[in-house]
Amino acid sequence: ARSPRVGFVTHAPATESATAEWRISASAYLIEAIAKAGGTPLDASSCPDDDPHDFKYLCSDAGAMEAVLRTLDVVVDESFPDGGDYAGYSVASFRRRFRLSDGVAYPFLEN
Repeated sequence: ARSPRVGFVTHAPATESATAEWRISASAYLIEAIAKAGGTPLDASSCPDDDPHDFKYLCSDAGAMEAVLRTLDVVVDESFPDGGDYAGYSVASFRRRFRLSDGVAYPFLEN
């Protein structure tokens, strides 16, 4: 059996002073934790590393992030819920935030 593909992702919505961002975390400690737990870190090659010092890859848009999400078995969402509503954050909230398409298979939502 293959090891599960794991990704730590973040979405920051657009504000008056910034555009929306979809990021993938690739810090050394996360990569090590994934490997020690028997997982495989995701391949973020489709999303360039715009700042090599922050260990995060920036996807160009929601479509690029969705393409990455379709390859993952486990997703850790590091986003802050709108208004700090942690109790109200749900799978439906995640789907809206990351603009996931209906009728598309996402392994992390099916396993």
